[in-house]
Amino acid sequence: MDLKKSPRYDLENLRSTFLQIGLVAALALSLIAFEWNTADYSSGDYYYGVEIDVPIEIVPIATVFEKEKPVLPKTVDFVIVPDVSDEIIEPWETFTTDLVPNSTIDVPSYDLPEDPRDDIHIFAEIMPSFPGGESALFQYLSSNIRYPQAAIDRDLEGRVYVEFVVDRSGRVTNAKVKKGIHPTLDAEALRVVESMPDWSPGIQNGEFVRVMFTIPVLFKLARY
Repeated sequence: MDLKKSPRYDLENLRSTFLQIGLVAALALSLIAFEWNTADYSSGDYYYGVEIDVPIEIVPIATVFEKEKPVLPKTVDFVIVPDVSDEIIEPWETFTTDLVPNSTIDVPSYDLPEDPRDDIHIFAEIMPSFPGGESALFQYLSSNIRYPQAAIDRDLEGRVYVEFVVDRSGRVTNAKVKKGIHPTLDAEALRVVESMPDWSPGIQNGEFVRVMFTIPVLFKLARY
């Protein structure tokens, strides 16, 4: 009994077809291989780094020299202001008593000033004056006031109010600091006021009288 191959599983008939397909594929690959250009990376002409051109700016170093602190000169400003205060007059003492016949009444006694010219005036018809006038007074104070070094070191400034009385002979008396700012400046302002020469005395009703003054002395350091 002869065996017959099924045409469905007979591969002998397809051998020639597969052979032809393989030859065509091999030929095609050979042509592609000849036509392909290969880049030459061995020459060293290729660089993959990134170069950035950054300008370098050279900044000169500045040398700072500390300036020597200048010595601050002193300036003294002042004005003359009469001391105007409201004088409070005490009322007279009042009393009552029952009158008894043939009895004595004790009347209170009051000490009257021996000389009315000794009263201290705030104003006078003719006010006392410094020899040479106000400009001479300003010059005297500015020339004789010495700014205390302790006050300069502490940077102290301000006004010192000095009160004094010009008596009937023109002398400067009863000088005192009415309002101060620091002991060193207070003492200097008081010293200069007490050292002033005699003034021309004030006159009221044709008589020499005592007159009170208050001088604010301004201590101020010059600024630059």
